[in-house]
Amino acid sequence: LLYVSTVFDNSIHQYDITSGNATAINASRYVIGTSRFFPNALQLSPDKRIFVAFSQSSAVSVINNPNVYGAGCNFSLGSIDLAERLCWIGLPAYISSFFDESKHVDFTSTYTDCHTNLDGSTDLIGNLKWKWDFGDGTIDSGQHIRHVFKQPGSYDVTLKLFTSAATCGPDITDSFTTIKTVVIGADIFAVDYSFTETCVNQPVQFSDSTILTSGNIISRIWDFGDGSPISTLLNPVHTYSNTGIYNVKLLVTTSGICKSDSMIKQVFVGTRPFTSFSAVNGCMNQPLQFTDNSTGSSTPVSGWKWAFGDGGTATVKNSLHLYKNYGNYNVQLQVSSYGCLSNVIITQPVIIDSKPDVIADYRFPCLDQPTVFSSTASNVFGNIISAIWLFGDNTNSTLNNPIHQYLDTGRFTASYKVVTENGCATTLTKNIRVVKAVANAGPDSITIINQPIQLNGSGGGIYSWTPAANLNNAAIPNPVAKLQNNTNFTLLTTSTEGCTATDNVFIEIVPAFNILVPNAFTPNGDGVNDKLKPSGIGIDHLNYFKIYNRAGEQVFFGKTFNDGWNGKFHDALQPQSSFVWIVQGVDIYGNLINRKGSTVLLH
Repeated sequence: LLYVSTVFDNSIHQYDITSGNATAINASRYVIGTSRFFPNALQLSPDKRIFVAFSQSSAVSVINNPNVYGAGCNFSLGSIDLAERLCWIGLPAYISSFFDESKHVDFTSTYTDCHTNLDGSTDLIGNLKWKWDFGDGTIDSGQHIRHVFKQPGSYDVTLKLFTSAATCGPDITDSFTTIKTVVIGADIFAVDYSFTETCVNQPVQFSDSTILTSGNIISRIWDFGDGSPISTLLNPVHTYSNTGIYNVKLLVTTSGICKSDSMIKQVFVGTRPFTSFSAVNGCMNQPLQFTDNSTGSSTPVSGWKWAFGDGGTATVKNSLHLYKNYGNYNVQLQVSSYGCLSNVIITQPVIIDSKPDVIADYRFPCLDQPTVFSSTASNVFGNIISAIWLFGDNTNSTLNNPIHQYLDTGRFTASYKVVTENGCATTLTKNIRVVKAVANAGPDSITIINQPIQLNGSGGGIYSWTPAANLNNAAIPNPVAKLQNNTNFTLLTTSTEGCTATDNVFIEIVPAFNILVPNAFTPNGDGVNDKLKPSGIGIDHLNYFKIYNRAGEQVFFGKTFNDGWNGKFHDALQPQSSFVWIVQGVDIYGNLINRKGSTVLLH
């Protein structure tokens, strides 16, 4: 039954589509429900009910018995309340067949004349394919099968049914499987035979391998398929005078309940081909291509038997093969043409290299010094023919231990690639961050003899100060020094990448901190001693610098060492005379320094 939601009449329609006839299907339309809301998505649920989404409805509707035609489908409008929420267009987009727990496929077995008849059945229609696995190592296809088991016992027979349907895209295929146990008793009748290689104008040996456990074989009839007389021998020999494909039939008749049965096999008769192939050396765990170059004398090559020397085989024309171990291998190929084998088996040696073992590293990825690369490579089996460093900045080197100077900071991907004679390659990659080391020893300073002073280094990494004799710790950024003489310190910083940088700082030693003011100055504009200004020894900053004339008037006020008096008061150059000054500053340890005196202004 097919259910369709239609928005033009707000209804749910039901159709019976089993007839496959358009007129009958349209005539079967049955309206199972109508609503004031628009019906939209229909979805089959795991409990085999169909749920219906009505747009903007506060409830979901349900078709409770969707396999029943007409009113019996039991459509329930708005039966699932959504607790003041609204239903819209869709429902979860599951594939409904996922909820279909029906097997849809079954089979029966009967035992007649020592043979098993297997008959498949299904409730599905359309494009169907039947695949049998008899549990004895053989398979077959078809809905109704006659199979011969060669030994008594219990066999788990698997029937797999494939269904396919055309869509707007690729065909969709589904499958259904059933497994049953088939018990075979003591009565076995299995007609079979084998034959040797089949070359034109060469004797072919046929050998009957029929199994019969009840009664006796009373006749055999061989039909070789080429119009020649039949044979009744147990194991006849037959020669084909022409190449081709022949249906050879063996009919066996018994005296017991098994009656008679036959076996037909196709026998390919050809001419002996000439074997040739090409192979290349390679690497372990990498597929190698083996190419057949064989030719047939009058019939084409149709069979291939590859033996790759490591236990692996193949039966295709051109084969890919992967060797899991390195070493020397002998590859063999024998071809056939319609069952006729070539006279010789061709053998070619193949060498399989191992992948090189590589160790690679680097030191000092620094902007201001070369980066040192190191590497070693070895190989268990196979000769290494090339090795190259790629530094990640469009440069390279074929040295094992190159020294490379990067021209800019940043991140680079360096790699070391080693290749063997057979193309086996190993690449080791290193992510490198090139940095520039920084060392800052701080500004030059002044201090009093034997007075502690702290150095102010920065830059990061490992610190090392020299000379270290007068420092409390020469391996920290900010050591404390007690000095008796002027000292020039050198700071060496080493980054985590091993990069180094240096900087210097000079510490001057004085008996005491002081503020000095000249005793004379000449504001004549010649650029020498034009201003009266103080200078400090160990002074951090000035609080004030004041200058007074003989009348007690303040002619200048300043608060920095750069501030100075140009000899003018009210924009007039003062006469040659003596001027009094007072100054107050704070030394580098926070102590007040007060000084006073006089200075002569000279014209």
